[in-house]
Formats: sequence, C-alpha cells, structure tokens
Amino acid sequence: MEDKLRTVREMLNQHEAKKAEAFVSRLLRTERSTTQVAQLLALRARAHLLNANPEQGLKDLQQLQNIAPDVFNQPQTQETLADCYLARFELSAIGFTDRTYLTKAQQTYQALLENHPDYENSGWILYQYGRSWLASDNITQAVSSFQKALNNPSRSPTHKANCYERLGYIEFYNHRNFERALELLNLALAVYPNGADPTWLVQLHLQRARILQATNQPEAMIQVVSTAIKIAVEDLQQDRPFISDTLFTSAELVAAVPGFEQRAVALLERFVQISPRPVGINVTWSRAYEMMGDLYFELGRYDAATAAYSTALQFNPYHPWGVSVYYRMAKSQYQQGNYAEAVNIIQHMVNHAHAESEPVTDYRVYDILGNALFAQERYTEAAQAYQTAMSLAHDSAEGLDKIKLYYHFSRQLAQQ
Repeated sequence: MEDKLRTVREMLNQHEAKKAEAFVSRLLRTERSTTQVAQLLALRARAHLLNANPEQGLKDLQQLQNIAPDVFNQPQTQETLADCYLARFELSAIGFTDRTYLTKAQQTYQALLENHPDYENSGWILYQYGRSWLASDNITQAVSSFQKALNNPSRSPTHKANCYERLGYIEFYNHRNFERALELLNLALAVYPNGADPTWLVQLHLQRARILQATNQPEAMIQVVSTAIKIAVEDLQQDRPFISDTLFTSAELVAAVPGFEQRAVALLERFVQISPRPVGINVTWSRAYEMMGDLYFELGRYDAATAAYSTALQFNPYHPWGVSVYYRMAKSQYQQGNYAEAVNIIQHMVNHAHAESEPVTDYRVYDILGNALFAQERYTEAAQAYQTAMSLAHDSAEGLDKIKLYYHFSRQLAQQ
C-alpha cells in the first residue's frame, strides 16, 4: 500500500491530478483499513483541489474527519482543508460568493500558523493566508503575510516568485507605487524557476507591461508584450483559449501607443483568426472589433473602420457606449465622402435613442451630422444640427468655435 500512496504523491507532484484522482478512486473501491482509507481520502481531496473541484475535496475531508480525526488534524490535511475553503470562495460565481468559506480559510491558516510554527510548508501557508487577506481587501495584513512568507520554507519551487508577484500587484493596484511594483515583479521574474508554468510567466509579463504603460515607457512595454506573446505561442501551443486571451490583452496595451496601430491591428486580426467565432452576443469580440475600428480609422482605412464598428455593434447590440460607436462609424463614412450614409447612421442612432428615452447628449454627434448635411448643401438642416451641438457643448468644448462659425455659414447659405 505504501508503494501505491507514493505513486499518488508523485502524480500530484507532477501535476497529474486527474490521473491521481482516478487512481485513488479505484483503490478506494477495494476494502482497506480505516487508516489506509483516510490516507487515500486526504490525497484525493488534494487531487480534487488541483482539478479545480474544491467542493468535492471538502466532501472527502468531511468523510475523513468522521472516520479518522487524527489524520484530519494533521497539518498536511489542514493545509488541504484551508486551500479548499479558499478555492471554493474564489471559484464561486460572481454575485454568489459565500464569504463563509473565506472566513473558514483564514481561521484554518491562522490555526496552522499558531499550532505548527515549524511546519515544513509554512511559507505556503503564509502565502495563502496573504491571498485570503487580499480577497478581504485587508491590504496591510496581506502585505505582512506575503513578506513573512518570503522567509519561511515552502515545498513549492515557485514560492518566492509568487510572493514577489503579489507584493508587486499590491504596489501597483493599491498603492500606485509604480517604481516599487516594477522592482518586485522583476524580482519575481528573476527567481522564477526555468521550466515552470509558462502561463504564470505570460501573466507576469503582461502585468509588467501594464506598469511600463502607466509609467510612459512605450518601447519597453512593447518589448515585454512581445515576450509574453512569444512564450504563449511557443510554449502553450495546445492552449488556444489562453493564446487568444494573451493576444487580446496585448492588443489592448499596444493599441494605446501612438505609432503602433498596425501592430495592434495585427494582434487583433490574429485573435479573430484563432478564436472560435461566438454565436450571439459576445462582449469581448465586440470590444475587439471596436478597437479595430479605432485603429483602422487612425490608419486612414475608413471603409475597414466602418465595417469593424458595425460588427462591434452586432456582437453587442446593447453596447453601453453605443452612441459613441455610431458616432465613430458616421465619422468614418464622412471621411470617405459618404455624406448621405453618415447622416443615415446618425439619424438612426438618434431616433433609436429617443425611442428608448435616452436622448443623445454628446455634442459631437450633432457636429458630424451638421458637417455631413452641410456637405450635401442641406443648409437649413445643417444649421439645426449645429444649433443642437452648441446647446449641448460646454463653453470650452473642443471645436466649439468651428461649430459656431459653420452654424452662421449654414444660416446665411440657407437664406440665399
């Protein structure tokens, strides 16, 4: 039996959790002693946890507690219990999270630290304890736990990198200390073992890229993004959903850098090519095409911009900023000289907004409408559009002087 238990532990250490779970389940079908069943249940609970099924892990641990309290109270089992509680909380559907599991996780981690201060995996316990405090928005406790975790032993080879990453995350998102955040993430990168999980490494690089973007270092940010994509494409070839997510996130970062519009377009086009086309509403695809529309517009590809904006609205007809998308679509048509189509787009959007009792309040919409009507020599209607734009614009609005000027031109020409 010891050989079989050793085999299961090796499977878990090699991240073969599904294989370990199936193997333990087969062993449990044969009649075993209470001690053996308890050991197998503890291992299967860990396998369930690694398979992102903490609820089943908790069931195994409950059964274990009933038949072998001594095994249940061992620090290794309590570690699995606390990890299952935390995972159960984190995997809950948004809006249905049960904070009871988070509280139980914190209590179990705290008891482990107090009752087993010399536990061989205390660094992991402190790291997880810190994550639980971060989930509770208690930043002070989280930082304290992560810092202590750095100086305590852990069975995880990525332990120090994980701690530095979380500390960097806090400096960036909570303290807005960009320089310190980048230092910590660079430390995480420096101590991350070769050959470890490339998924984590990609996410680390993208987080570094966000900081470089926030500190106005576009060239460095582009290099880091390129590194993240290279790792995702080369080391995670079978994980197409993750590659798609990496391309989308990278495109968002690159699209914000003037002069790199073509590279951002290429990333979005690759995202569309390798991702299965969704059926029905999909906010991510809507956002991808909206970004493509903006980039095509900057590149002067107005026909492609119009098509991209149209597709964005197809994927999200209830777009919360639909007025803005229609406005940009009309601008694209206007730039192509399709004045009548620009007018049709604006009028359709305005009529729909009024029907939904959501009047259009963006003065720029009526400005572009006035421009398109003016270009068609429909001066009376153009003057009305410019007048509406002036009534909606604040005193320092961009282009307001131009609107006033063309309002007067329209009125004069309408009277001739």
